[in-house]
Formats: sequence, C-alpha cells, structure tokens
Amino acid sequence: MPRSLSNEQFSVDLEESPGCIVSALVKVSPEVLNKLNKQALKKIKKEITLPGFRKGKAPDDVIASRYPTNVRKELGELVTQDAYHALSTVGDRRPLSPKAVRSNSITQFDLQEGAKVEFSYEAFPAISDLPWENLSLPQEEAASEISDSDIEKGLTNIGMFFATKTPVERPSQEGDFISISLHVSKSNDENASSAAIFENKYFKLSEEEMTDAFKEKFLGISTGHRVVETITSPEIQSFLRGDTLTFTVNAVIEVSIPEIDDEKARQLQAESLDDLKAKLRIQLEKQAKDKQLQKRFSEAEDALAMLVDFELPTSLLEERISLITREKLLNARLIQYCSDEELEKRKSELIKEAEEDATKALKLLFLTHKIFSDEKLTISREELQYMMDVCSRERFGQQPPKDISNDTLQELVMSARDRLTYSKAIEHVLRKAELLASTPSA
Repeated sequence: MPRSLSNEQFSVDLEESPGCIVSALVKVSPEVLNKLNKQALKKIKKEITLPGFRKGKAPDDVIASRYPTNVRKELGELVTQDAYHALSTVGDRRPLSPKAVRSNSITQFDLQEGAKVEFSYEAFPAISDLPWENLSLPQEEAASEISDSDIEKGLTNIGMFFATKTPVERPSQEGDFISISLHVSKSNDENASSAAIFENKYFKLSEEEMTDAFKEKFLGISTGHRVVETITSPEIQSFLRGDTLTFTVNAVIEVSIPEIDDEKARQLQAESLDDLKAKLRIQLEKQAKDKQLQKRFSEAEDALAMLVDFELPTSLLEERISLITREKLLNARLIQYCSDEELEKRKSELIKEAEEDATKALKLLFLTHKIFSDEKLTISREELQYMMDVCSRERFGQQPPKDISNDTLQELVMSARDRLTYSKAIEHVLRKAELLASTPSA
C-alpha cells in the first residue's frame, strides 16, 4: 500500500514490492531546487572562460543562457543526489547502497514548481521490534570432562614435535603421511595449462582425517603416482574452469612418534612428564571451555534467527545462496571425495542446505545490526584495534606490509567493525536469554 512521508524540503511516496523492492517518488521543493541551481551555476562558472569576465565571475543569467545543457546536466546530478539522500532521511525504507538503485529518472524539472525523481531500488529489510519474551535457548551444558584418554591423545600430538619423518619408496599404508598436489585442466584444450588447486598438501592416511573413498585412492601407492579423474558435473566444471582433476603424490612419508618421557618433557619447558600432563590438562580444559562457549554462541544465533521473520533483499539472498551452494558442492566433490554420481544424488539436498544457511546468515546480519543500534552497544578503541590486527594477520600473515593504502586500511576498519558488531549483538542475546531464564514467570 503506498505511503507518503515529508518535511519542508522533500516529500517521499513509497510503494513496496516483495523482496525488499521499493518504488519511490521524491518531490523536491522549489527552494531546494533553486539552491541546487545556484550550486550548478557556480560549478559551471569555474569550468569555463568568457570574454570580458574573470573566470568564475560571469553573471548567472549569462551562464544559464549560454550553457543551458551543461547547467541542466549538473543540476540533474545534484537533484538526483539530494533525492537519493531523502530516501533515507525522509523516507523510512533506506536503500542498501547506491548500487542497489535499479533505476532512477527525473520526471519534473521546474524552478517554480520543484523537481520529481523516481527511483526503483532494493531497501534494507523492515524488521519489527524484537519479541524478546519469546527468546529461548536450550539449557547450557557443562564443559566436557578431560579424561586420561584425552591426555594420551594430547601426548601423541605433542610427540609429533619429536617425530622422525622419513620419505619412503614403498607403497603407502595406514598411518603414513602423503604429500599431494591437485591440479585442474581442460581435456579438450591442448594449449591450456593446468591450474593448481593446492600444492604439497599433507594428509594422514587414517579414518580420523580422511573419508573412506579418499583414503582408498591413496593406499598402496608410491611417490610419483597420479590419480586422474574426469569431472562430469557441469556445476563443478564451471566452478573449477576445467573438467580433469590430477592428483600427484609428491612423497610418501613414514612417521615414527617416540614416547614422551621426562627428558622430552623438559625440552618443552615442563619439569617432568607429570608436570607436562598437568599443563596439558589445563590447556585441554581451556579448549573444552572455549568449545562450550562457541556452542552457546551458536545456540544464540539459532534462537535469534528464529525469533522474528522478515523479507530479505532478493539480490543479496540469491548471491549468498550461489556462494554457499558453490562451497558445498566443491566440498562434497574435493574434500568428501564424492563421485559425480554421488554428487548428483546429493545435489538437491546440498542446494536446500545452502538456501537455509544463506537465509539464516542474512537474517543474522540484519538482526545483529538492528540490535547493536537499538540497544546502543559500543565498540571501544582498544577492541577495534585488536580486531583490526586480527583481520590484518588473516589477510597478510604475521608480517603485514609497512605501507598500507588508505583504501586497504578502510577495508580493515570495516571488517573489524562488522565482526565486533556481530559478536557484541550475539553476546547481548545471550545476556537477554540468561536474564529471561532467571526471571520467574508471572
């Protein structure tokens, strides 16, 4: 149903369509249009030179009569800019961004009557007040107890620090490590070079780290062995830009892990094996606590996503679904090592999962920004700097470049703010849930 909002300078008529598509007519007052007209004339004056006048000093009426096309073009741009901003300041369906404008046109342009500008654009979702009273999280589970078996597994992992790694010529067997490179190429293009998906990646031939199908391909093979596969799935061919996968075994490595004793424990800054076990237990308990907190965080995300429904912008949703679908199909083909036939059977299920994941992710994106704003949450300078350092390490490694451009710095700031906005909003949801759980119902 059409709606109208206005102030002394602008009026905005809005009509909404599914998918957060909005049609708007912005009416610009004569006063605003005349002010913008003066700005346009001033700019044109600075760009031209007229005989008998110093640059920028020609009378307005002379400029308007001699350069009407230039003035009208400049004025049109200024009017469109002001009308666009009015969509947010006067209207209540803010565009996602300038790029979200599908079309715009000036339908009236008169210094006596004002201007009219029509827009079609994608807007931020309209989200109602959150019904916090309906927020519900599962009862929090205690962190996992650390068993003696966990300690032994931890010692085995520590033992890898002292392990002897020997390249062998014999065929690979259970427990070995293998170094693999994976390339993709086009079978029907002799001139095309292969592209690396990964190089010299290490895998352990074990049930814990490989799917059965993947492990089976690389048991009983030697260094230099190649596994060549043809991709028949059109989606995977499109994603990888090729139809042939070549796995090359660079090395088969036998690993011998010694038993950890007091001497080796002292090399790890522990007083004895018992002291190392005690320190390991503390570390594993911290990891278990972190895992518990992450699970609770995920439960809060799930609860928030279910708290309220609203329409999502069509283009953002389609883009996110496409991205997640790609990730899921590639993961199934290259990591879980599904055959093309198995992938075809699972494809509809994976696409459905991608649609659900994309919908949830976008809902949480908009909901967390709403919570951050509504609840007046804040980000300290120290928090922002810490998160910028995290983002920088993820992007550049431990040694970021000395000279970072302003654009790159701005990207790091935005990434850090987005992460902190999201995490602080979810933490607020957790506090709300705890408060509701501790408040007796009437």
